[in-house]
This record gives sequence, structure tokens and C-alpha cells, in this order.
Amino acid sequence: MRSSDLSEIEGTQERVGKQMRRSKKSSSISGYTATSQNGRRGKPNRSPSVNHPNHDPEILETQPRRGSEDKFRKISDSARDAILIMDQVGRISYWNPAAEHIFGYTAEETLGRELHSLLVPERYYAAYRAGLARFRETGQGPVEDKTLELSALRKDGTEFSIELSVSSVNIGNEWNAVGILRDISDRKQTEERLKASEEKFRLLTETSIDFIFQTDREGVIQYCSPSLHQILGYEPQQVTGTNFLDYVAVSDVLNAVELLQSLLSGNRINLAEILVLSKEGAQVALELNAAPVLKDHLVVGVQGVARNITERARTQRMLEESEEKYRSLVENADDVIFIFQDNRIKFHNKKAQELTGYSAGELADLPFIDLVHPDDKELAKSAHQRRLGGEPLPRQTYRVRSRENREFWVETSGVRITWEGRPAVLSFVRDITERRALESQLRQAQKMEAIGQLAGGIAHDFNNVLAVITGYSETMMNEMGRHHPLHHMLEEIFSAGQRAARLTRQLLTFSRRQECRPRVLDLNTEIIDLQNMLHRLIGEDIDLQTDLCDDLLKVKADQGQMQQVIMNLVVNARDAMPDGGRMVIRTANIHIPGGYGHHQLDIKPGSYVMLALRDTGCGMDEETRNRIFEPFFTTKEAGRGTGLGLSTVYGIVKDCEGHVWVYTEPGKGTTFKIYLPASEEGAPAETSAQRPSEIPIGSETILLVEDDPALRKIVSQMLERGQYEVLEAEDPEEAIRIAEGHQGNIDLLVTDVVMPKMSGPELFRHLEGPLPEMKVLYMSGYTDEAIEHHGIFGAGRAFIDKPFSLREVLCKVRGVLDEHSRKKDPAGKSILVVDRDDPYRRMTARFLAQSGYEVEEARDAKQAVQESRIGPPDLILTEVPLLETEGIETIRALRDKYPSARIAALADARRTAPTDSPQLAARLGADCVFRKPFELGKLGEAVRDLLGS
Repeated sequence: MRSSDLSEIEGTQERVGKQMRRSKKSSSISGYTATSQNGRRGKPNRSPSVNHPNHDPEILETQPRRGSEDKFRKISDSARDAILIMDQVGRISYWNPAAEHIFGYTAEETLGRELHSLLVPERYYAAYRAGLARFRETGQGPVEDKTLELSALRKDGTEFSIELSVSSVNIGNEWNAVGILRDISDRKQTEERLKASEEKFRLLTETSIDFIFQTDREGVIQYCSPSLHQILGYEPQQVTGTNFLDYVAVSDVLNAVELLQSLLSGNRINLAEILVLSKEGAQVALELNAAPVLKDHLVVGVQGVARNITERARTQRMLEESEEKYRSLVENADDVIFIFQDNRIKFHNKKAQELTGYSAGELADLPFIDLVHPDDKELAKSAHQRRLGGEPLPRQTYRVRSRENREFWVETSGVRITWEGRPAVLSFVRDITERRALESQLRQAQKMEAIGQLAGGIAHDFNNVLAVITGYSETMMNEMGRHHPLHHMLEEIFSAGQRAARLTRQLLTFSRRQECRPRVLDLNTEIIDLQNMLHRLIGEDIDLQTDLCDDLLKVKADQGQMQQVIMNLVVNARDAMPDGGRMVIRTANIHIPGGYGHHQLDIKPGSYVMLALRDTGCGMDEETRNRIFEPFFTTKEAGRGTGLGLSTVYGIVKDCEGHVWVYTEPGKGTTFKIYLPASEEGAPAETSAQRPSEIPIGSETILLVEDDPALRKIVSQMLERGQYEVLEAEDPEEAIRIAEGHQGNIDLLVTDVVMPKMSGPELFRHLEGPLPEMKVLYMSGYTDEAIEHHGIFGAGRAFIDKPFSLREVLCKVRGVLDEHSRKKDPAGKSILVVDRDDPYRRMTARFLAQSGYEVEEARDAKQAVQESRIGPPDLILTEVPLLETEGIETIRALRDKYPSARIAALADARRTAPTDSPQLAARLGADCVFRKPFELGKLGEAVRDLLGS
């Protein structure tokens, strides 16, 4: 309560006290001398005397007074409010029964006592006395004609709320205060409860994570709680007066209209979902609970609560997708899934029906142990009981029987679960019948793999020895001349070395450890070279004959793979003739006319080389013939066949875009015909020893690194014979020292691939920094698989197999050096390479720089359009995310920056077909498209064409 209010109250009380004191001195009430405060203050209006002709004047005066007092008393006694009168000194002169009830004091206890000592709380005393003094002097107070809410004291000392109305009357020229007091403590409590309730509602609406809303019948928002901002980003005042449909997602407007119509029809909605748009335009899922607002039994609007369930909806969708995924996973699993309980199958997937042959209903009534082979039932029972007891077990293997009594092997694993409130076993069952057969066949295949590992292990050292033999014999032949008596013997030594080298390659080919490197071949030559080995392979009881075409066309294939095809066919024919027989190998040129493939083979028209092998063996029936190219399929007894021979033949021929045709009958032998596309390329140059005058020579400096001393010496002599300056090093460390100490230029590094401590490629990477112009030629006698591990093949890297002849090594060296010289004519052109793939970018940039171009690298378009150290480039090679906006925008940005530059796009060959390059280039806005991975040599040719250099 404000201090001004207290002063006002105390002033009123003082004035009332004065009036009550004056009323004691003049019987204003009984004499009707009181004047109403409505008269002019300080000038009381006297009531006129009444003269009655039939009564004594004293009686005439007393009768009206008594009637008035009786009327006042009746009114006062029946009043529910407390009525009291206080004279101007603050003493109580009147106290009605309601006052006794409200305050607990009787009239006898209050009359003549100062009001403040009974009713006024002590904290108001000072202000009360000041106000009373003012009232005594002037008869004025600030509380007249007002209704105030104050605190008062009961007799028992409790404080309570009252409502007070005060008026002043002048009695005998003294002011008295008449107060009417009402106990409003109940009302105040009700108001406090209402206020608390309103505060609670306010707090609920302001702190709720949901927002509360109200609209009219048209959907116009009349109220929204503050949490709207957290959910949709709007302040409540921003949406008030707008229609809620303005915020509904377009896809859900119809749903929102239907919900509003339902509410306007008097229905409640619970947990309805609706999609709305946030201030940023994002879709938000809301869950609504709403009810109609009624007035006079009519719906005038809608009120409700909305909750953000976007995350929950997303989670629900993910849960549904997850359930659907796992349902699909279970139903489409390759394994059988069972749930066993009480020795019954409580659940199974579709695969269970496929595996066992039983229907769903039959499996539900079938004890699971009945599916198990009788000899394995105890094992299955024991495993099931232990898993049911919660014991973790490894996978169990046993046999089961299908409805058709087919027996097969299964592998089971399981775990205890709770199914419908009781323990059960979730079991996964896999048919491993075929796998067991494959494992047996794999063990046979591993024997062949062991041969390959053995051959690969000795290949390097053996090839080094052969390189020394053939190198020295060739050198001696060239020194002696053809007419020397020992020349013929040296030729035989050289020829034997070459045959030994071919034999090594054949062993590696047979073990399938050679990398596929197609080249133009003459199949007749390959057959002739293999004849001695084939005779040893088939034995003496089989007659091997050949019928070779004199003018046989060439084919393009890997030499080792073609030899493997011939040997596998021969071995297959040998095994079909255990008691001996005859096989014929024939070659021929075949032209396939148009339309032939529709009747015989699915083969394109054109020229082919046919390789046919016919045997007089046992032949095959139709079922066997249909499966002969399946991996691991074999008709041989256990331990004698891997089932990989013919499947390997089929794979090699298909890789060469060829075709295989088989004709066979039981007891009448088998004929295999292989059709390989004829090659339009010319045959490779002969590799036999040449006259010294035909050996290419040079004058460059070559750093030779070889850890085999004998081989290093003969290779050094070969290079010196080619008039090169040779720097020899026995290992990479010595090579680095020689390179650092050499004053002149080193044009070529000839290095072994596999060496202790550091490989050949590592050595080249170490030296190419200080010697950027140096080229490299790798040599090795290891298998291609071992060499590929070091990243030698591809990317334009030069390589030569050990052993090699004098002419081979000198031709290879001259070719590498000349190729380097040809690339040194870039006519001052500059190239910008843009590629996020760091290895590709660096490799491409290094190659172009070694080709003589000025090259700058950039990882992305932003870096590419910055100021270039090379100025405007003549050509831009830029990677693009294929057919995406980013790629097109990259090229546009580069064109805007460098309008005169040619642009070539670098695309991923795995994502588009090679035939759509022109269309793709047009769409991207590039001049042409290169596909990764690309050969650096072909890239160089294309760059020269683009730049006209």
C-alpha cells in the first residue's frame, strides 16, 4: 500500500474522531441539528422548527427523533457490513452488530475507546495520528466519498482485508466520521487465487515448448503464445490477424481445411498432424490438439495446442524405413531364419520354405528336430538346449533333409531371445553344401597356386642368369662375325637362353601370375613353340597332330594367356583319353558373314582366326556340356581336377572379344573351336640378333642400377656398345651418390625394380627433383604381379623384361630417349591443370612439364581464376563432376577469365560411355573430353593436336 494511501486513511480517521467527540457534546442525532456534509462545509444548515397545533412542542420534537433512531437502529442492526461512528478525537461512538461479528469486539468493548488502538495495525499509527489531527481542525479528509481497500485487526490480533467507505457529518459543530466496513478477506483470497491461476496460465503459455493459439471461424489468428517463435521463427504479433492457412505447406492445405471444417462442426481433434512452413521456409510437422470455442451454443472460433514433432516424425519415418529394411532383409535373406520355441518353429522367412520344401503351415506344425538328419539329431538338440540356456556357441554344422528327402549340409548360429514373453532361440541357417564342395576344389586349386608361387620365387634369379647367358653370347656373336667357326655354337647358346626365357614365362603363365599385355600374335608360332612342352604334357600314348594354316591372320592377345588357352585345352583332351588316343590342333582363317550369329554363335560379322582342338576321348552328355565353363565344375575324381581349366579358357577368350563353340557326343570325342577377331595391326618386328650396323646407338649419359654384379656388367657392356656413357651403381644408395657427384647431365636412369632398401620407382622419385629432365627405364625378372605392386605398368612408364637381347635393350633405350626428345617441341605453350585429385594433377602436370610445356596447377575453379604466374594459359585441362552444375559453372568461369584458351574436360570413364564424348563436350562447353584413367602418351598426342604443336 502506498504511503499516500496511508496518509489519506489516517486523515479520514482523525476527522471521524473529531466528529464523534463533538457528537457527545451535542445530541445532534436526537435533536436533528446535524447537517449533512452535502451542505456548505463549516456553515451547517439548521433544520426549521416544526409547530404542531395538537401537541406540546417538547413532544413534537421527541417523537420524530425516536422514530428516526428506531429506523437507524433497525437498518444498522440488520446491515451485513460493519457501521461505526468515530468522534473527532478518534473515539468510537457507535458499533453495530455486524461490526461485532466482523471484528470480534462487542459494543461495550469498543464504545469510547480510540479506534486505532483496536482496529488499526501498528505500522499505520504515525500516519493515522497525522490524519486525525487534520480532521479535527478542518473536518476534511482525502478518503471522503471513496471506497478503499485496507487492512484491519480482529480482536484475536489477526489481520484481514476490509473495504471502507467514510463520510463525515457535523454534529453540534463537531465533525464525526461514519464508516462502513466490509470484510473482503474471502474475496481477496479468491482474487489472489485467480491472480495465481492467471499467473500460472501465463507462465505455462510463455514457457511451454508447445504454442497455444486461438482463431476465429475464418481461421484468422487471434492469439498465439510466445513459443511460436522457437517453433516457426515468428513473433506472436507478426501472425496475429493473419490466416493460419497462409502458413500451411502447399501439400497439406487440403488436410488443414478439412481439420478446420471438422472443428467448426463442433468436433474435437486429437493428435492430428499438419505440415507448416517456418519463417525461413523450412517444413515443420505439427501435432494439433484443438477444440471449438462456443458462445451461446454457437462455434465462434477454434483454440488448441500445437507441438513441433518434426524430429519425431523424422525419427518415425526412419523407424518405419528401418523396420521395412529389416523386414525386407529378413524376407529376402539368403540364409534361413528360424525362431525356435518349445521345439517348434514359431517364425521363419521365405528362404526356409525354399530350402526345406515345406509350406508355411507345415513348418508351423513341424518339430524342428524332424528336419535334422537322424545321425546329427543329438548334436542339434544339444546345441539348441545350450543356446536356450544362454551359452554362446560357435557355428554348428550338420545335415538336414528336405521334404523331398534331399540331404544337404547346413551351418547354424543362434542366440537366445525373448519371444512373446518367453525364452526362445533365434537361429540362422545357411546351406553350405556347395561351399563344402568348393572348399574341396579350392584345396586342389591351391596346389596349382603353389606352383605359381614357386615359379615366381625363382623367376627373378633365373632370368638374371639367362640375361647374362644371352647377353654375352649375343655380344660374342657380334664380335666374331657370322663366318667364325664358333658363331654357330654361340647362336645355339643364345637360342637356348631365349627358349629358357620363354619356358619361364610359360610357367608363370600357367600359374596365372602374368599381367595381361595384349600384342599382335601369330597363333601358329605359339603352337609350334609349345609343341615340345605339349608332348611331355600328354605322354607317349596320345598322338598329337597339327594342321596349321599357312597364311594365318594375326590376332591381338596376351601371349601368356594364349599359351594358357592352348595348354588347358590340351590337358582337358588328355584327361578325356585315359587309354590313349589322338588329338589334332588346327588353325584357319574364317570369315563370318552378316546374320551368321543369329543361327550359330552370337558373333559379329568379320574376319576371325579359328583355333580348333579335336580329341577322340569319351565325350560328354548334354548336361555336362552345359556346365563345363562353370568355375570349379569337374567330372574328374577328387584330387585330380580343379574345375578351373575350361572356365579360364572361357574368360580369356571373352576378354579378347572372342567366342567358344563346343561339339561333343558321349563316346565320340569332343571338338573345341575358338574364334578370335583378326587383328588389322601389323606383326611386331623380329627380335632375333641383328648385325652390328643395325643396332641403334646414341651419345647420352645413362645411370645403370643393378644389384646382380654379372648382369650389371653385361648390361653396361651392351649400353657401351651402343656408344652411351654409362655410370654403374650396385644399389640405390650408390646411385644417389653418383648422381650427386656427377658434373654433367644424366639423360636416362636404367634400374632394376626390386632391390634391397629402396625400389627402382623410389629411386627415380628421389632423383627426379634434382634431375627433372632425366627419363627412366625399368627392368625386372620378377613376375608381373610383383612388379605391379610397385606401380610400374601404365601411365607411360617404360619397362623391359629380363632376360633381353642386345638389340632389345638398345632399341628400348633409344625409344625412351627419342620419345623424350619428340616431346621437347612445345613452342612455348602454357597449360593450366585443374584437378581436385592430387595424385592425378601432379602426375599430369609433371608429364606436361617434362614434355616442355609451362605448367601451373590448381585444385579448384576458385584457385584457377586467380592471377596466374604463367599468364593466360593456352590450354586448360579441368576436372568436372560429370553432368553436374558445378562442372559447367567451372568451365564458364574459366572461359570468362581466359576467353582465348582451349579447354579440355577431364571426366571419369566409369560414369559415361566413350561414344558420347562430342555430346558431353558440347554440353559442358569444352573443346573435348578426356576420360580418366588415361594414358599419358595419348594425352600428350591430344594436347599437341589441341595446341597445334
